[in-house]
Parts: sequence; structure tokens; C-alpha cells
Amino acid sequence: VLAPQAAMLLENSRLYRELELREAKIRRLVDANIVGVAITRVDGAVIEANDAALDICGYTREDVRSGRLRWRELTPPEWQAASDRATAQLQQTGTFDVFEQEFIRKDGSRVPVLLAGAAVDDTSTESVLFVVDLSERKRAERERDRLRQTQADLAHMDRISMMGVLTASLAHELKQPITAAITDARTC
Repeated sequence: VLAPQAAMLLENSRLYRELELREAKIRRLVDANIVGVAITRVDGAVIEANDAALDICGYTREDVRSGRLRWRELTPPEWQAASDRATAQLQQTGTFDVFEQEFIRKDGSRVPVLLAGAAVDDTSTESVLFVVDLSERKRAERERDRLRQTQADLAHMDRISMMGVLTASLAHELKQPITAAITDARTC
């Protein structure tokens, strides 16, 4: 009688160890701050966030504990429709498609972000959001566009300069025979 119970206890103990190991791996991933991770409720309250997510938004752990950090309040009005679509998709399918938007930081500035999310369980009352700061990428895109514009401006200036050289060359070539004809006429 004790053997099946002992085997069951050993199996439960093994399962708990596996669960603890998985939980530790997930915690290390979240705490690594490679990407912002936040746990939110369906009402938009952020109930937990790692340092990367807090840095992106400019909030603190105290803001999370006090309930001041809310998903809808981070989202600017012009991005609200995309956010609402993601929330609806999350409730229907348990995930939402990756999309870009902006967040309003605590100081009022804006930060471009890439968002992905999934429901924590089948009830969809809590979800996990993955947030990536796109500020550097957007800055690089603006710099690339500025360099392309500068290159286009330089190419335009080069064409104008070439036209000036060509015009001067044509003027010289036309002036030579006319000057020769005037000289010949004076000589006559």
C-alpha cells in the first residue's frame, strides 16, 4: 500500500522540481531585460513589468504597485483603434498580431514601440505583453532618409554644375567662329 503512495509522492516531487526549473527559466528570461515584458489585466491595468518595460515607458515599480500604469493611458488617441483591435484579437484568439505604435511616457514624451501579446490562460483575463523600443531604429530611418535627400540634392547640384560647364563650353565654341569672322571682316 505504501509503495504506490511513495511512487506518487516521488512523481509529484519530480513534477514540482520541473515546474520550479521552468519557472526559473522564464523568470531569468524576463529579468534579462532583453525585451520589455508586462503582465496586464483585461481592464488595462499593468500588474507586473520588468525593468526593460518600465524603462521604455518611464515608469517605476511604485507606479505599477499603485495601479497608475495602465495600458490605455500609455496609448495615444491616434493609436487607440489599433490597440482596441489588438485587445479584441487577444480576447478572441488568445494572441494578437505584432504591430507598431507609440507609447506616451510618464514625462509626456512619446516612444515608438513594437508590441506582441498573448493571454496568460484560457480565460483571457490576464495577458503578457512584449514591448521593444524602436527609438534607435526610427532614428536610423530618419538619418537614412536625410542622407538620401542629401544625396539627391548633391546629384541635382552636380547636374546643374554640369549644365553650367556645358553652357560655358558651347558659348566658347560658338564665340570662336564669330570672333574669327569679325576679325576677318575688320581685316577686309
